[in-house]
Amino acid sequence: MRTTTTYDELVAVPTEVIAGLLHEHGERQLAEMRRQEERPSFRDLFLWRGVDDALAAAAAGERPADPGAGAPRWLAGLVATRLDEAGRFSHRGGDFTTVRILERRGLVSPPHDDTYALALIGGLGGDPPTVPLRADPELLTTTIWRIFEVEGGGEVSLAAIDKYTPEEVSWAATVRVLTDAGDLDRSRVLDSCLAALDRDFGAFRAGWFSRFWVSLEPSEDEVAARQGALRSLLRSDVKPTVALAVKQLRSLVGTGRLDGPATARAMAPAALSPVKGTALDALRLLADLHADGAAGTDDVVGTATTALGHPHADVQRAAAQLLTRVGDTDAVAGAADVLAPSVAVEFGVAGTIEPDLRVPADLEPTTPVVATGNDLTELLAALLEGSDDVIGLEMVLAGLSATPDTRLLAPLRARATTLVARARRDGEAPATLRAAVARLVLVGLGEDAAALPLTYSGYLTNATLPVAHLVGRMEEVADVVRGRRPPAPLLAAPEHPSGWIHAATLIDRLTRTPDPAPLDLVAALLRLHPEGRTTVGADALPAPVRYALGGPAEPDLDRDDRAAWVAAGRTRTVTEVDAVLLRLGLDGAGRAHPLDVQVRTASETERYEDRRGVHTWTSWAWDLRLADALYQVVADQPTGLCQLGRSDDGWRMPDEHTAAAASDEARTPVADTWSANFGRSDLGAYVGWAATIWPADAEHFLVSTAGSVLNAAISTEVERDAIPVLDALGAHPGRLGRLAAVTLAAGLAAGRPDQRVHAVDAVHRLVRADRLTADVLADGVTTFGGAGLLSRSAPSWKDLASISSQASAFVVDTLTATLPHTDRATNGVHAVLAVLEDELLRAGRPTPPTLQPWLRGFAGSSKAARTAARLAAR
Repeated sequence: MRTTTTYDELVAVPTEVIAGLLHEHGERQLAEMRRQEERPSFRDLFLWRGVDDALAAAAAGERPADPGAGAPRWLAGLVATRLDEAGRFSHRGGDFTTVRILERRGLVSPPHDDTYALALIGGLGGDPPTVPLRADPELLTTTIWRIFEVEGGGEVSLAAIDKYTPEEVSWAATVRVLTDAGDLDRSRVLDSCLAALDRDFGAFRAGWFSRFWVSLEPSEDEVAARQGALRSLLRSDVKPTVALAVKQLRSLVGTGRLDGPATARAMAPAALSPVKGTALDALRLLADLHADGAAGTDDVVGTATTALGHPHADVQRAAAQLLTRVGDTDAVAGAADVLAPSVAVEFGVAGTIEPDLRVPADLEPTTPVVATGNDLTELLAALLEGSDDVIGLEMVLAGLSATPDTRLLAPLRARATTLVARARRDGEAPATLRAAVARLVLVGLGEDAAALPLTYSGYLTNATLPVAHLVGRMEEVADVVRGRRPPAPLLAAPEHPSGWIHAATLIDRLTRTPDPAPLDLVAALLRLHPEGRTTVGADALPAPVRYALGGPAEPDLDRDDRAAWVAAGRTRTVTEVDAVLLRLGLDGAGRAHPLDVQVRTASETERYEDRRGVHTWTSWAWDLRLADALYQVVADQPTGLCQLGRSDDGWRMPDEHTAAAASDEARTPVADTWSANFGRSDLGAYVGWAATIWPADAEHFLVSTAGSVLNAAISTEVERDAIPVLDALGAHPGRLGRLAAVTLAAGLAAGRPDQRVHAVDAVHRLVRADRLTADVLADGVTTFGGAGLLSRSAPSWKDLASISSQASAFVVDTLTATLPHTDRATNGVHAVLAVLEDELLRAGRPTPPTLQPWLRGFAGSSKAARTAARLAAR
């Protein structure tokens, strides 16, 4: 019986009749809900059906048994709920029209607040919507003006509704029809539109009002009358709004109706708009005002001088030209340090760039600290709240290992219990670092807390190997706290933020530790600093330790200590094949063989056609090649790596008690294998800790983590680990191989600006430490190839070059090596050439001869071709 009922159909029906029918049909629907055994949460849905039925019945002539009853007690609350839903979820189903019938008949009195206005937008209904609006005079005189005052959000806003609505029934078309017909005052519509743009609406929702203003095609008189409001919009944070204001004000130039001085003074924010076209339009407007005599020199100079600080050279050039034209060359000279070199040279001013101070490759060692007492408890509390303090965590482990005291853990029991329970409920794998720390607290307090998940599948992979190793180290410390192992110094406690341990320190710790924990010994050997190694005082230490310290290999090797031997061999021969490990049969990547990682990228272009024409879309993928890859990985050998996906082919992660005894057959290296998305990681706070496992080699760390950075450059997915990985890479003291270079190249071309900023910082830090050369990074850029969009990397090169003269020279050398391998037709090549030109001009260097053939290969008159010609002529 439910149909759309109009107000006019109920004019002759007494209000008490409608009220009585609301009672009856509401009760019928509640009875139906009980019959269907629906949940109580469906009550409002059934009651609203009763409202629709009651109104339709009243229009059809039905009369209630008790017409004297007032409005049902549930009606006001139901109407409030329906208004709230109509203002949040769009269905254009006419709920608002139904509410208006009830309101106009005096049955409800909802407040006319923002929710009411949004319900009008989202729930008016009507085909077209002009019909219910014209049928309700109050809506046209009062309520409809509120749609210019509320922003909305989610599904309900003017912009969101119209995006998925046919044009003929859209809100824009509706308001335009009502305006053209005289139902709405045109002058008020125009004023309301500009007022909406001057509110702090988001760009998407503000865009509706910009487009609607343009669709009204305001006349010269209408624009002139509102120039004050348009000038106010120049301060907007919404870029299209600023562009609209500049364009509308420019339309008045030459008419004699524009307030020139006020407009010139108000134009400064627009002249700094990040949209180059808007900033240039603002400067053209200033130039026109000055040329026409509508604005004086003083009015123009301030805004033009401000524009010299714009990041784009074309805007700086236009501002400098305007200042020169009005005779204020001093302003241009005063801004020499912020001008792009090409602009500075063109206008005869010279900027300066500060030299960079070189820093040593290694950070200064920190004093070995063992957390004790309240300090240990406070560090643990911070870790439970999400801190990623690597040194703090090592201090906690060192303190618990040397002096276990459960009283220090007791205050954290409740919080740790909550975090472990949440981790089990969420089922995230690997569980977060804070959850692992929470479990350490509970186990230390004697609770039987089962291990948290490392992987979803139960198989250990390269990405989860660092977590397994680090969690295993925490398990060993937990054994000390609960009395299963005697207290002892933590062998792997780092003396440097990067993880290094000096040989003398390791010898001293081992001398005081007759029975070292297996993973702690492996971790300590991998952190052994390459300098100062000696076997003096190490005669009684295990054979793998003496070998790591530089001693000769024993004739008879103990194969049972294979994990310690692998760590000793890798720390002794980082980039070479280790003959001792070969004798033990421990070959493979990250064991006897050093890590040899190669990267390749590939693209796929797809075509699709729609009403706008034929379009192409290019997607990129990457994969890694790991020579001598293992079949599987084990937690006690964190340097040994396998090819991705092998664990998914049936190799189950070894049990923690049998991992060290896994068969040699299972560990036999396989042929060189290409593995797509090899280094994918979602390690979170583990990233910084993983980077300290093997300070001598950044490649090992990146095989497990680089995927987040590479994906950030080729996809739109959220990559939470990208920034932590870049930060850790910038601080890593170890070997920077091909994968490190590709990771930095991908970071410079990452999709998000904040990721690119951290990549720039990482490169700069490595360059300052004399650890990264232009040739190495150029190889990474060339290897990553077209997957690194030039339109993204160009701003990164510009930011890097602006840091110091050393960084500027590094950028020039890197681009000189990479550009000859770049397709001249690549989108964004002009932006990179502009950076190169600026830095050559800044340093007073000629164009490198090796770049000349590639530059002369440009043809045509594009910006890239013109810049290449200038560079070739230098």
